[in-house]
Amino acid sequence: MTTPNATGIAMGASVAPINSSFLPNPFTPMAFLPPDVARQVVVSVYVLVGTTSILIWDVLCHLKDDYRLLTQYRINFTMVVYFVARSFNLLYLIGYIIVNSAPIGNCSVVMRVIQSFFPIAIPASEMLFFLHVRAVYIHNRPAVWLFTFLWLCTIASSLTPVISSTYMAIAFTEYCIPNGSLPSYATAAAVVPLVNDSVLFCALALRMLRSSYHERTLRGDIKSMVFGDHIPLVSRALLQNGQAYFLSTVFLNLITVIMYYINSLPAAYRAILGFPSILLMNVMASRIYRNTKFGRFSSSPTWPVPSSSAAYGHRGGYLRTGTMVAPHVSVVTTQSRDLESSTIIRDSQSMSDGASTSSDLREKFDLEAGRLSNTSDNVK
Repeated sequence: MTTPNATGIAMGASVAPINSSFLPNPFTPMAFLPPDVARQVVVSVYVLVGTTSILIWDVLCHLKDDYRLLTQYRINFTMVVYFVARSFNLLYLIGYIIVNSAPIGNCSVVMRVIQSFFPIAIPASEMLFFLHVRAVYIHNRPAVWLFTFLWLCTIASSLTPVISSTYMAIAFTEYCIPNGSLPSYATAAAVVPLVNDSVLFCALALRMLRSSYHERTLRGDIKSMVFGDHIPLVSRALLQNGQAYFLSTVFLNLITVIMYYINSLPAAYRAILGFPSILLMNVMASRIYRNTKFGRFSSSPTWPVPSSSAAYGHRGGYLRTGTMVAPHVSVVTTQSRDLESSTIIRDSQSMSDGASTSSDLREKFDLEAGRLSNTSDNVK
């Protein structure tokens, strides 16, 4: 959700073509621009090409996962959103490269077509995170309606660059360049996803905190929200996915918005982080979906076991799977790993479809923890 999606302003420098009679080579597009403006345009194109290359590389690296999704899992709404987000973000960035580097002619018409991908690409990436949080609040209708409203606002805000941005040919060439800067209201395409992602992450963190097993204190709550301490397996995985998305996308989006309002920067540089923000938002949202679908969660959750700390070599009576413990409880550790794996597979698949709730997940976890507790008593 990132952001930072005011990419139409990334090259919005106001330029005035120079009289071609004073130029040594009137057939070179950059020769028609003032040197400082030409340099800004070239740097922006370099950033755009680098950003698109990273997205292409990410798509290629996960082709095996995408093939597995299509062949081994039932196609549902969430999966369709995932592939739409990947496809349209890639098409949008590639289209921008073509417009800013090839002599396409008909600049205004071609740019309108490419900009039409933007209101699909950004809301699709945002919806992946929305569905991730909605699954936790599925029975809380006011919260779901709030999240839905924010997502609809994301759609509306993503229309602003489409409406406000125009392109023109560079002098007598067929190369294109933005026709002036975007108006200030176009930054809504960056601000609204920033607010949406912040609200979703805070809601996710608060709900996951309620599933914590430790005594509620300010220090303990902070540790649970930051490190996931004393939080059940699935809740912890959801929180960590949200943390990865929030820390990587929201902060970059915030920097993008701040830079746009620094008037001392050239117009092209003020929005130069717009394209990387789009990239990071899609990459991280797609990562959340794949991790949840395939059950790629942390393998070291904390399991509550009602026994003495001395028996398990771990303070507070908790058994951390993957930790070295006394030989007489090695069976418990092995079985806890089996229970962990089975729980991950079941719950991650249901969560990726948006069908499970936090209360359902806690009930499943409590059942598995109870079975583990009985096993430990039998071993002793």
